[in-house]
This record gives sequence, C-alpha cells and structure tokens, in this order.
Amino acid sequence: MADQTETTQIFFDAIHFAAEGCMSDVEAYADCVTKHRRTWFKDCEQYKNNLTKCTSQSPVLKAIQRECSEGYKLCLRDHPTNPNACRRELRYFADCATDILRKAKAEGQ
Repeated sequence: MADQTETTQIFFDAIHFAAEGCMSDVEAYADCVTKHRRTWFKDCEQYKNNLTKCTSQSPVLKAIQRECSEGYKLCLRDHPTNPNACRRELRYFADCATDILRKAKAEGQ
C-alpha cells in the first residue's frame, strides 16, 4: 500500500502528464479547491469539468481514470465533507496509478 509521501508523488506524477497542455486548468481547479475547502465539490465543478476535458487527451491519464478512480470518486461523492473517510479508496487509487505510471515510463510515454 502507498504511504502519504508515495501517494503525494503519484499525484505529482499524474499532474506532470496533465501539465503539458493543461496547467492553467490544473491551477484554476487547485485554487478553487483551496478557496472553497468545505464546498469545493459543488463550487469547483466547472473547473473540474474543464480539467477533465483537457486531460482526456492523455492516454496515461485516461487509463488511470478508467482503471483506478471509480471507487475513490464514489467515496468522495458519498462523503463530500469528509475526504478522510476515503483513505482505503485513495490507497487503491494510488497503487493502481503507480502501476500505470510505471508502465508508461517504462514504455517511454
């Protein structure tokens, strides 16, 4: 299982893939989440949608989205004000994303 540092690194690696063409969307979404800590799931939906649209062009991020994120997304939906309730799902996401990112790096993507 991934520890907090490794999980953070996975997110940074995923953001690296997205950053090539989507950095302004990443920054706008992150700024919104920071400003709306209790209501980000509602107030930042448009920023999330913009980022999703932009990152949908990356095959690596598509694979992570398709293969890793469903449980975590459902948990966040069910616990929007308590993301700590989703630690198990986040760990699965991190482990799954790690596998995909390692394969992508090995293949030179």
